Amino acid sequence: MYPFFFLNNMAYIKNLLICITFFTLCACDLLDVHPYDCKVDGRKNINAQNILEIEKKCLNKDTVRYVWTGDFQRWYDETNDMVKFINKLDNIDFVMSGGDISDFGMTMEFELIDEIMKKLTVPYVSIIGNHDIIGNGYQTFKTMYGEENFSFIAGNTKFVCLNTNALEFDYSHYVPDFQFIKTELESCDENVKRTVMAMHTEPYGEQFNNNVADVFHEYIKTFPNLLFCMHAHAHTRRIVDIFDDEILYYCCDSVKKRTFYIFTITPDSYECELIEF
Repeated sequence: MYPFFFLNNMAYIKNLLICITFFTLCACDLLDVHPYDCKVDGRKNINAQNILEIEKKCLNKDTVRYVWTGDFQRWYDETNDMVKFINKLDNIDFVMSGGDISDFGMTMEFELIDEIMKKLTVPYVSIIGNHDIIGNGYQTFKTMYGEENFSFIAGNTKFVCLNTNALEFDYSHYVPDFQFIKTELESCDENVKRTVMAMHTEPYGEQFNNNVADVFHEYIKTFPNLLFCMHAHAHTRRIVDIFDDEILYYCCDSVKKRTFYIFTITPDSYECELIEF
């Protein structure tokens, strides 16, 4: 009796396992991926593609006008409202984000923000923020947006966009990358008349490698006619002359506060306007 009972139960268990496996495979489309999976279903190399648009659109222009915003971090409704507002504005050439596209470095967060931002009627680029490095966010950012340091030229203004999130890398990474900065400086030709520096966190911020803050500033000052620097991260707007040398650092609000800056760079100067939406 006992061997027969045992054999019957073994057959039952085997059949049960086969059924579970079958239904699991059939229902695999119901399973979600891990939130830190780096598999990107949406757009890739966004910065490189949009830089081509920006440079083509601004070719030979002596005046450029663009939006500076940042710190989206799951404020999807506010980001959507911002995009709708920007699309109604005239003479905007492009949009720049100061980073923190995500809050937890999740691929789904990056993709949700891009689903909103790609509705812009003008191209946009984004810098990497410290929250974008959490988990596997760094890999997702590089897949979706590209290199952590990049530059482009709009009209005759060079925009140098830098990863300054040293703390998130535990100082094991070249942040800021002085070799990149040096290469960008050497590549400037006579067509580059002005320079703007963009980053997520500023010198003397808690994310910055403040052992080299002074050296960093001395390096970037050597670029042609450095107009100003821009950053995000603090979730509040402020304008500070950090090094007391008349080079201003403009910090934008998080998108949650429903504001952004519009910069207009003219042949002789520039203007910064606060916009509420």
